[in-house]
Amino acid sequence: MLNKKIAIVGGGIAGISVSIELLKRNIPHTLIESKRFIGGRFYSFFEKSIGFEIENGQHLFSTAYQNFFEILKHLNTYKYLYFPHKLSIPFFDLLGKKSTLETFFADNKIGFFLGLLKFPILPLKSKFNIIKLLFRLNNFRLDKTPQDNTKDFLRSERQDSSAMKYFWEPIGISVFNNHLKNIPTNLFINTIQLAFLKTKSNFVFSTVGSSQLVNPYVQIANKSKNVQLMLNLSVKSIFKENDKFILVVDNNQRMEFDVVFLCIPPNYLKKIIPTEWLKLDYFTFFSHLKFNPIVSIYSTFKTKITDEFFAYLLDSPFHWIFNRNKMLNDNSNQYLYSFTTSNAVELVDKTNQEIMNLLETELEKHFKTYSKNNLINFKVIKDKFATVNLDFEFNKKRPCQLSPINGLFLAGDWTDTKLPATLESAALSGKLAVQYMLNKTKNQ
Repeated sequence: MLNKKIAIVGGGIAGISVSIELLKRNIPHTLIESKRFIGGRFYSFFEKSIGFEIENGQHLFSTAYQNFFEILKHLNTYKYLYFPHKLSIPFFDLLGKKSTLETFFADNKIGFFLGLLKFPILPLKSKFNIIKLLFRLNNFRLDKTPQDNTKDFLRSERQDSSAMKYFWEPIGISVFNNHLKNIPTNLFINTIQLAFLKTKSNFVFSTVGSSQLVNPYVQIANKSKNVQLMLNLSVKSIFKENDKFILVVDNNQRMEFDVVFLCIPPNYLKKIIPTEWLKLDYFTFFSHLKFNPIVSIYSTFKTKITDEFFAYLLDSPFHWIFNRNKMLNDNSNQYLYSFTTSNAVELVDKTNQEIMNLLETELEKHFKTYSKNNLINFKVIKDKFATVNLDFEFNKKRPCQLSPINGLFLAGDWTDTKLPATLESAALSGKLAVQYMLNKTKNQ
């Protein structure tokens, strides 16, 4: 494979993952990215209107993100992550009351179960039924998983309305960017096992902007004799000519490669591949392709709203509030908070002002000290294509990283990793794609 010309199209987390895996093996390659920077949708930037660096979308990481963390360790930016000493998730209801789900006595699986028993917002019967199900899921065989959606599965497991509203639904919307009724049961169970049952469960966040976490890749690539990094260059189409892949880029320049990793979102992928490829059964996932949007808001305020690092807002169209000053250890005299709504189908088509009016109304409900004259400025970020809707139909056709086109591999959070469409899935997909390439080379 060292004698092959290899291209990576896309410099997001999946593309970076592929590149790092090749670098570990001293395999030369070219990475082509259409933007002037790497990271894909995972980036931060300075927003003049509010005077702060903000994210393209606020991220919380799970301690289960081992493949993503491997990338950060390779880039020497893992040190910028903050690991709370225990799991602690505050919930604010419409009366402004705070209830916290946190590990108790020990920061492990038993501590999580004990913390769940102390979670004040849940009735005792609901707590016992959740814990009974979690114990059962700990050894659940995925090949025995019922072929239904998660909502129906949970109901069949005696999860009542309180358990659904205060425990399972926040997990579904936050982790999967989807409603429980649209999440395949096997995908849900696998994620619960990895995030809550197989590892010490906690949320992790970055103390620096996302771009600062991934930007060192550029320096590593530029210093390496095994990487040619080509930024601000778009691939317009790809096809095979004899045994070679031809990438047509800006100005109709043609580039020739033996192996290609396409690490781009599927809506862009469909635009560049040949029509004849679409006739293959492998690519029928396009007919089931839908996206779930995310809306993020960054707002500055005159006074503090909450001192929590982050919190979940119950019965609100805005799911999470993040204390950016506290997360970034910023002591400025303005208070920056971000708000995130997953699967934001009811918000994404509203005007920015309509969204802000609704947000202020919600803040008055959930935080009794809040007043509307507190707002200074805001920035609304709408991502209509934030994640692929990994519903039951798409999941059946979710593509493997190994394509039927000899020498062509796909990577991205939406490819088949058995995980939801997260940064961890993107990182894992890159590793899987490279492993498929290496295995194929051995067998040739």
